[in-house]
Amino acid sequence: MRGRSALAEGADGYLLKRATATELVDAVRTVDAGGAALAPSITTTVVGWLREGRAEQPPPPIDLDLTAREREVLHLIGAGFTNPEIASHLFLSTSTVKKHVTAVLAKTGARDRVNAALLAQRLDPPRRSPQ
Repeated sequence: MRGRSALAEGADGYLLKRATATELVDAVRTVDAGGAALAPSITTTVVGWLREGRAEQPPPPIDLDLTAREREVLHLIGAGFTNPEIASHLFLSTSTVKKHVTAVLAKTGARDRVNAALLAQRLDPPRRSPQ
């Protein structure tokens, strides 16, 4: 996923591979505090997208045909839980969780857990706790 796509999908920051450790730590702290972090070298590009009206619009609301349990599983995927952690949290077997994950991926059209996690965050954005 490139910068524009990542930002359109809801990323709060984008750094280049050549970012220093200090830049990375500063960006993580900025995003954790509720801000946004962009590599200085792409700021001009992002401003250009906005000026030209080419910035992507936010995605439309999502209405999925998921069961309540599948929504719980999707939410936990979005929170970064592994299958065994989801199983423990929901008092299910790991094989049952795998079946729910498979159903979630099929119903949402997500390619993988990462896409499912992005979708989960669009449906129920994580709330930042006050510092």
